[in-house]
Amino acid sequence: MKGFLDTSSLCKKYIEEEGSETLVRFLNDLSDVIVSPVCWIEMHSAVERRIHEGKITFIEAARIYTEMKIDFNFFGKVVWNDDLEHKSVEFVQHYQIKTLDSIQLASAYLSQAEMFVTSDKKLFDIAKKELKKVEFI
Repeated sequence: MKGFLDTSSLCKKYIEEEGSETLVRFLNDLSDVIVSPVCWIEMHSAVERRIHEGKITFIEAARIYTEMKIDFNFFGKVVWNDDLEHKSVEFVQHYQIKTLDSIQLASAYLSQAEMFVTSDKKLFDIAKKELKKVEFI
C-alpha cells in the first residue's frame, strides 16, 4: 500500500515520542512512502528545534540526519509544480489552514496515495473531508 506521511508523523520514525511504535507498524505495512516537497526542510526544522529545546543531543541529531539521508533516497516525493500550488491555495481558501499544512494536504491529495498519515489533529480533521483513508498517530 502506498502511504503519504506528513512531517508530524514521519518525525516519529527518527525521534522517540508518543506514537513512534504505531508509526513503525504502519511503515511495515506500506510498500511505498510518499512525502511532500517541503518535508526535508520541515524535518530539519523539527530536529533543530529539539536540539535547541534540549530534547536531543548533537550526537543524536547526527544519527537522525544520517538515517534521514538514507531513507529519503527511497521515499517518493511529490513534485513542486503549478498543480501543487493551486491545490494548496484552494485548501487555504476553503479551510483557512497554515501554509505548510496546505502543502502537506495538497501533496497527499495529488500523490494518489492510498493512505494519509498525520499526527496533527487539525490537519487530520480536514484531511478526512478530502481523502479516502486518513490515519491519526
